[in-house]
Amino acid sequence: MDIAYNSKALRDLCEDVELAEAKFGRAISSTLLDRLADIDAADTVDDLIAGQLAISKVGKREVLTISLGGGFAIFLEANHNEIPTNKRGEVKWGRIRRLQLLKIERYEI
Repeated sequence: MDIAYNSKALRDLCEDVELAEAKFGRAISSTLLDRLADIDAADTVDDLIAGQLAISKVGKREVLTISLGGGFAIFLEANHNEIPTNKRGEVKWGRIRRLQLLKIERYEI
């Protein structure tokens, strides 16, 4: 899957190991890099097997949350021009091939 980033600062944090370790510590930053590699290797969200995944609503948007352990998680949303949805308007995550990483923050799944 393709990953876009909500900001340049977030992209830098995810691409610079030293920066990530300084912010989150070695264990969390290592898991972060592993989860991003998992996303990159997967064809769709349904192919993600590592980490605890949860779908939640943020306003009217559905957000995919993936645990990094240690009380941290990454928050992503579908990043398609036309997001595939079912009759109830819920995202068909099995058809999502592009994600946008919104934030990394403390969160318990």
